[in-house]
Amino acid sequence: MTEEKPTRVLYVEEDRPAALLLQEKLVRAGYSVELAFDGEQGLAMLEQNRYDAVAVDQQIPFRTGLELIRTLSLRDRLPATVMIAGAGNEMAAVEAMKLGAMDYLIKDKAGRYRDLLPAVIERAVEKKRLLDEKRRVEQAIARAKADWERTFDAVPDLVAIIGKDFRIRRVNRSMASRLGMTPQEVVGATCYSLVHQGGAPPDTCPHRQLMQDGQEHTAETYEAALGGTFLVSASPIRDADGELIGCVHVARDLTERKKAEEALRVSEQKYRMLVENAPVGILSADYAGRILEVNPQILKILVIESVGAIEPANMLTFPPFVEAGIAEVFGRCLTQERVVHAEVPHTDPSGRQSYLSTIATPMWDSAGRVTGGQAVVEDITDRKQAEKRLRESEEKFRSLFDSSRDGIACVSLDGRVEDANQAFLDMLGYTVDDIKVMRYRHFTPEKWASVDEAAYEEQILKRGYSDDTEQEYIRRDGTVIPVAVRAWLVRDEQGQPLHLWRVVRDITQRKKGERLAVETERIKAVGELAGGIAHNFNNLLQVVLGAAQLAQADVESGCAEDAKEALNQIVQSARFGAETIKRLQYFARVRREDLTVRGEVFDLSEIVHQAIEISKPWWKTSAETEGMRIALRRDLEQGCMVKGRQNELFEVVVNLIKNATEAIRGDGEIIVTSHVSAGKVVVSVSDTGCGIPKENLGNIFEPFWTTKGVEGTGMGLASSYGIVKEHQGELAVQSELGKGTTFTVSFPPAASMPEEKLEAVDFSPTGRKRILVVDDLEPLTIMLKHGFENLGHTVYTALSGRDAMTLFRETEIDLIVCDLAMPELNGRQVAEAVKEICEVKGIPKTPFILLTGWGAQLGDAAKMAESGVDRVVDKPADVPQLMMIASELFAKVSESERPSPGERRRKSRHRS
Repeated sequence: MTEEKPTRVLYVEEDRPAALLLQEKLVRAGYSVELAFDGEQGLAMLEQNRYDAVAVDQQIPFRTGLELIRTLSLRDRLPATVMIAGAGNEMAAVEAMKLGAMDYLIKDKAGRYRDLLPAVIERAVEKKRLLDEKRRVEQAIARAKADWERTFDAVPDLVAIIGKDFRIRRVNRSMASRLGMTPQEVVGATCYSLVHQGGAPPDTCPHRQLMQDGQEHTAETYEAALGGTFLVSASPIRDADGELIGCVHVARDLTERKKAEEALRVSEQKYRMLVENAPVGILSADYAGRILEVNPQILKILVIESVGAIEPANMLTFPPFVEAGIAEVFGRCLTQERVVHAEVPHTDPSGRQSYLSTIATPMWDSAGRVTGGQAVVEDITDRKQAEKRLRESEEKFRSLFDSSRDGIACVSLDGRVEDANQAFLDMLGYTVDDIKVMRYRHFTPEKWASVDEAAYEEQILKRGYSDDTEQEYIRRDGTVIPVAVRAWLVRDEQGQPLHLWRVVRDITQRKKGERLAVETERIKAVGELAGGIAHNFNNLLQVVLGAAQLAQADVESGCAEDAKEALNQIVQSARFGAETIKRLQYFARVRREDLTVRGEVFDLSEIVHQAIEISKPWWKTSAETEGMRIALRRDLEQGCMVKGRQNELFEVVVNLIKNATEAIRGDGEIIVTSHVSAGKVVVSVSDTGCGIPKENLGNIFEPFWTTKGVEGTGMGLASSYGIVKEHQGELAVQSELGKGTTFTVSFPPAASMPEEKLEAVDFSPTGRKRILVVDDLEPLTIMLKHGFENLGHTVYTALSGRDAMTLFRETEIDLIVCDLAMPELNGRQVAEAVKEICEVKGIPKTPFILLTGWGAQLGDAAKMAESGVDRVVDKPADVPQLMMIASELFAKVSESERPSPGERRRKSRHRS
């Protein structure tokens, strides 16, 4: 204890006067003393300050002296501590000593413990100092031991301490691990039993030799138990008196080094073989250019007779090398200290010109200095010539590729466009950058995918190319164009498919020409039919006129039954005439079926029957006019159900009958049959005409091919062939020159469509309806008005669309029958206005029947329905027919779904 640095003491005592008295006594004894009056205050001061000693009374509030000592001990913050306990509380003092207190005092009534406290504190401080010093020394010894243990175990060599009796005293982890044991298992065993697996040490054992002469011994040996070759050393261990007591046995594993040496030897041997037998020339030189090594191939490349001719030479100055350019490449390699590659021309002593590829690589020593280099030289004359030929070929191909008017594209097997010429890009409206991130399917409609797949499997893979196929492409702007495509397959050297070349031609103009030719032939045929049909119509008019005159006479004479019979003949004649006109409109394509409808099921025999009737002017009327007699026999089986478009198949049959008629030069016969056979619906048209030469049979379905000279376009059979194929059918021909021809059409059959059963709607006077008839021909409105009124209905008429709209707004109407072609507002516009009014009023749309005498191209059913038209009916139409259609429409809008007239009036007033 010194005056400069007095011992700091904290005294914790509840009794303030006693605490102050003791503080004064300790200060006089040379201590620096601070006071705390309860356990919590004392703990806080000990946490915040560093004290050399603490004297704590057991009986203090908030936290007893024993609790305070326990807390400081757990936190490892306990200084030299003296416990002051009351008489009879010695157990607390003993517990405090166990927790780390240095000493204790027992309070006595005379207060003598106060006189003893300074000396007790001094003794406690000294005891604490000695205890801390001892702890520091023990920790240092433990750390040193641990460091030695770690070092011993960290040595990768196998280390063991072996006694004179050959028993192992200690091993490091490497040794124990190599033996497959723990260090504890190894200690005590003899070294020779573990390492040599014998009953005695071998004569070559370094430890045995050391025990004999006391000298260090080293040996290289293969140890099977340790699984490798080792460099083993034994160093003597002596005691303090210098007596030999054992050795330090160290075994260094040489296995990997031995393997590396062997690998190096093998590598050197391989290198030698490679250099000597390499197909390229190899030479090595030092930094000064002196040639160190060459292989036979370099001599052959440079046309040098022997190694002796270049052994004394300097590579940087040797003339043949300078001429070859090798010296320049080698020099750059050394000065730039990097690999240098160049292709240089060379002229050998005979004057032969060649090209050499030279790669010079620097060589470094262990200090990173360039000591020389190695050059690899290859004669690339043949490759250079091949590259020149390839470049010339590529230029020719690119010229053809870029100048072709047809589109050309290279397509990978997964559909990526790898290259395309300008014609292909212009055709589709894309740039090169656009097309190279696209796939073939991006500009090919989905419906052609199966066609492409079939062509690839059945044609391209088998024979390397495809036939010309007609399909469609989608341009960038979304328009679809017809194209003719042919593909070639490119294979790699192993014969595996690599990619496809597709040559594409835009056939838009050709298709327009074909359609024009078809239309021309159709117009010609219509003109031919018109004469015959005019003859038939004159006959019909004759029947109508005669029947009308008979009806007038019968009415005047009061013969009602006879008059009714005459009127029935007029009605039947009118209906037959309407059907004839409808067939002619189908053939002339004035009437068009909805092209979006591909699923209509119908009896093909009925279509064949209609085709026979429409073609009568050819095979009957015209033939008879020219003095020929053509008999047409038919054998049509009912129920030949197919799926498709009626008007197109009607056209096919008409074309075949026309073709048969034209093949007959005089009297002859045409046989038309239809039947179901072998799972197919089959129609055949046979004639006894001139027949087709065998050499022409392969051409008859090609567009524009004809034997009729200027009289034909060659599109009738081509058009028919296309229609049949589009319906998944087959069109075949058999012919014998001078005996006739048979065309056979077959289609996959379709199941019959179930007949719809409509609930009858009462059109009697008790089920009276309000009907609005609209037509700009007043006689027609009067006729329909009388017809509907005769059935008990209320009929309103209008001679224009505007009058009709006025009536509809002011009057409750249940059905509208309206003509299509009218001035100001046509029938479709009236339907749209009616639909809009019904939507505004919040009532169901009024059923709307559109009448037309045009066989009009009205668009698809969806557009008609969108405009508000429920049904299109061809003129002439009679009242019973209209009532049947109205019955169907009213069955779809039942009375339960339609509000009453009163409700509709209220809704109308509310919305208006």
